[in-house]
Amino acid sequence: MVTNDFTFDGTIWFKFDPGAISIDTLSKFSFLKGTIEQKSDPDIRLIDDKLLVKYIIRVVFKSDLNYQDFPLDSHSIYLMLVNKFVSPSEILFESSRREFTINADVSSAGWDLFDTAVRNGYISSSLDPYDTRQDVQHPATLFALDYSRNSVRYALSIILPLALIFYLLV
Repeated sequence: MVTNDFTFDGTIWFKFDPGAISIDTLSKFSFLKGTIEQKSDPDIRLIDDKLLVKYIIRVVFKSDLNYQDFPLDSHSIYLMLVNKFVSPSEILFESSRREFTINADVSSAGWDLFDTAVRNGYISSSLDPYDTRQDVQHPATLFALDYSRNSVRYALSIILPLALIFYLLV
């Protein structure tokens, strides 16, 4: 939490009509502000005329944290999945909170996960800022993790000395 550097180990999967897009094109996904350090070969299954393709991945990414309310703070960590090799007419990523699961064993010292969110849509890249007809869009999914401090130690380490100084001055 201090350095804004995070590592995500997990499984990402896609379920789609095999005639709509190739696995090679789909496998060119990436993460904004992140680097895929490890990506397994695709695990492919056919389920109800749809292909299920799974990848085990490790992503190292940055997410800017807001320390405005320190020491009584909470933070949201964002990770955005994109595929810049397809257009909006080819695919749309669909995901929900039900499909975005966090292992119960995952924890960060001093922090509690209190909420998650998933947003689907497109990101836009502007090729010419003066001509919006040249904008390019790509499918994207934003994953958000909301954490809060589970200790009052940080708050007390600031408030108690200030209260003591105030008491001594009065």
